[in-house]
Amino acid sequence: LGSGTGIAGLAAAAAGAAAVVLSDAEPARAAESLARNPAYAPRVVASELRWGDAAQLRLSAALVGDANGGARASLFDVVLAADVVYPSASARVVEALLTTVRDALFGAHGVAMLCYVERSTNTTARLHEHLGALGCRCSRQQVARHVWIYKLDRWPTGAAEGNRPCVVVTA
Repeated sequence: LGSGTGIAGLAAAAAGAAAVVLSDAEPARAAESLARNPAYAPRVVASELRWGDAAQLRLSAALVGDANGGARASLFDVVLAADVVYPSASARVVEALLTTVRDALFGAHGVAMLCYVERSTNTTARLHEHLGALGCRCSRQQVARHVWIYKLDRWPTGAAEGNRPCVVVTA
């Protein structure tokens, strides 16, 4: 999500991902990177996606089809988001981002990895507030000063689970 140049998605393809969608509100830079790396073109597509737009999310998933050849528990197995939350991001933007993550991984087995660079403690508090509403398991690990990787998994599968708070646990 918010692929920018597409480097995270291209790295996933290089590591063996069967299918990758480089999604961004303005996917031109990702498409340019993909054009410069044509070996990945059969498995990687660039797609417009505005966070919070469920119809666009389904269209993005349809672009790569089912790379595993069977029924899918969710639209995607893995969601990567690298450095997409900034101090200028409103609560609405953070909520739309995390709603898109949740909708992409509505099955119980999907995993989201969110790389976050802390530029403001207020922004971190806003992010944690919205993470808390997701109802999934959330852990984080510091990888550098002010840089965290959040792993979101164990998504709720029933209505009763949907009310469970997501607790940010530092690994």
